[in-house]
Amino acid sequence: MEVMSIWRLVFIGVPEVLLGILIGLVLCRGSLKEMSKKVLVSKMAVSIIVILSIVYFSRQTFDGIVVHVCVTMFMYVITFKFLWEMNVRQSIFATCIKTYTVAVIEILTIPLYQSFVQWWKTEYFFEPSIAFSPAIRMPQIFILLFFIKFNFARSELLIQKWRNLSVYYKAAMVVIIGSLLLCNIANFNYIDAIVKTNIHNINIDIIGGNIQLFFWANIWFFLMVIGLMYYIFKFLEAQKMVDVPPKNLVLSVAKESSPEDIERYIDILKEISRQKGGRQHG
Repeated sequence: MEVMSIWRLVFIGVPEVLLGILIGLVLCRGSLKEMSKKVLVSKMAVSIIVILSIVYFSRQTFDGIVVHVCVTMFMYVITFKFLWEMNVRQSIFATCIKTYTVAVIEILTIPLYQSFVQWWKTEYFFEPSIAFSPAIRMPQIFILLFFIKFNFARSELLIQKWRNLSVYYKAAMVVIIGSLLLCNIANFNYIDAIVKTNIHNINIDIIGGNIQLFFWANIWFFLMVIGLMYYIFKFLEAQKMVDVPPKNLVLSVAKESSPEDIERYIDILKEISRQKGGRQHG
């Protein structure tokens, strides 16, 4: 792959990693208020340096975009897990969503970028990719703002320990995360194909429509996965309420009821017990 210059690393890499980390944290970890500003800035600086170092050496080592992206995603997971103290599910899910949003933005802006490169003059100080980067960062900022309002940070089913989850939830998480990984691989295979056809000046007009159809099918599949995940979370949360032991349920109702209501509930329970042939109480 093309080796990133220091300018590109600073002006493209730093904002992208910063927004990527913030999107992941807001989406799955939630509030950072318990951290002091000094700790927060230190962790963010370490995250950016570590991830960009891996990005730089990965681009020098691997030729394929897909392999490079997989290495970078793995580094994001490690960073979320050990530096930001998220569990494995949160780390993988945050990484998949962050990576997918970046890929979709880049794919949708490819035609605009190609036109921009033709217009950009070579004597300008910055490379066209650096000058064009704000057009990619702005949608990421809007996505970040969206996730501040709508996220999974407070989902007990996402944050509780793996051993405490039901078999159904574990299976659902494996399917969802596996689907998100496939969506990301498909997107970056698409980008890799576009980049290689541009480098070798290959005319893809004949199959261009099929490639675009593949991309939009991937978008649709991704939305279906997110919708499936939402309803699975809701279903399992409802199931969790239903699975409450009767004794705990009765105690919860009693704590929220007045003495008069409690007496009425007792009479109802006595009547039900009498109808079932239970022992009579005075």
